[in-house]
Amino acid sequence: MASDMKTRRIRLRDVQPDDLAVIFAWRNTERFRRLFHHSDRVVDFDTFKDEFTDDATVRPFQYMVEKIRDGHLIGLAFVHGLDEAHRECCVNIFLDERSEGKGYAVDVSALLGVFLLERIGIQRLIAEAFEYNARSIAFMRAWGLTESELIRGGRLDMEHAHVRRFVGDVALLPRMKGLLRRLSLPR
Repeated sequence: MASDMKTRRIRLRDVQPDDLAVIFAWRNTERFRRLFHHSDRVVDFDTFKDEFTDDATVRPFQYMVEKIRDGHLIGLAFVHGLDEAHRECCVNIFLDERSEGKGYAVDVSALLGVFLLERIGIQRLIAEAFEYNARSIAFMRAWGLTESELIRGGRLDMEHAHVRRFVGDVALLPRMKGLLRRLSLPR
């Protein structure tokens, strides 16, 4: 499904069994655990495989971020909390530290956004970041996502008050498609 999701710099592709070693190396870093997995627990490879398999049952779209130039894997993007009734989902993007600040998140979010809004029919995209993740918060604001209160079960979620929630809807699609066209043009 991800075969045509690419810009001139990166491609989103389905996770392959050989990718698990790379994801495992990211999984046990403090940064990944803190920003992405929300766990301080370091795990062995077998536990990680079980964890990843369990995660895949609630993450219908998981993609490796691969640099086209050299095939190097630089990140993982996935969707969780897919709510088909309300046509909304949460989007997560993880990039390895060497790839941060180079614009790859723009490519990934444009690809994933167009895919979800146009092909899957999602009406509302949600992204969350911890308060201390200034880079992600600035990125979400620059994309035009609107900050909203974190509501769970119809109530303000004070347990997760350290998390910032941002929401965007189908009105972002033309902007994402235009950016995707520019990102796909040869230089």
